[in-house]
Amino acid sequence: MSNSNLETLLKFYESARQEMMSRIQLRENSLMIFLGSVGALAAAAIQANQPIFLLIIPYLTLGISMITLHHNYVIGSTIIYCAKELQKDFEKLGITVTQWDISKTRLKSSKSTRLYRLWGDMGLILTPALLAIIINYKSWISGMEYKIAMSIGVICIVFSFICLKKTLNLRHKVFGELEEKAEGQNPN
Repeated sequence: MSNSNLETLLKFYESARQEMMSRIQLRENSLMIFLGSVGALAAAAIQANQPIFLLIIPYLTLGISMITLHHNYVIGSTIIYCAKELQKDFEKLGITVTQWDISKTRLKSSKSTRLYRLWGDMGLILTPALLAIIINYKSWISGMEYKIAMSIGVICIVFSFICLKKTLNLRHKVFGELEEKAEGQNPN
């Protein structure tokens, strides 16, 4: 076993884990900015007595859904890289410690947390957009510009739901690959 190979491998691993942690932080910060924006729009709509301001929220919802999907894709890819690709190199160097991502404890808890995260994302991301449409339902009869704004808002909500559903599918795929790797590593 070469020390320089091990040092290089550790640097790659640490870099990948740092990228994953940064992506998680960026995803969560994006969600906080979204929620702050929703709060500001709600305050402006209430203060001006103009619920039409709330119809901006579905557009923001689509944006945060796409950002969340993107970050989750990179996070999932990084987890697979560490747990599968780099793990092989560690094993070649004689290091057989089970990584967190393929540990029995992590994989056991992941089954329920995947759905919890989806429901949390849907509650925090989709609920404000749905409320914006519901609050403005009377505007539907007011004129063509309201119909267009509300129709586009509904389309944004649908695409946001699709993005969040894709995020769940991505999590199932990532954890499925991790489970396969764990079973191959620890046949019991």
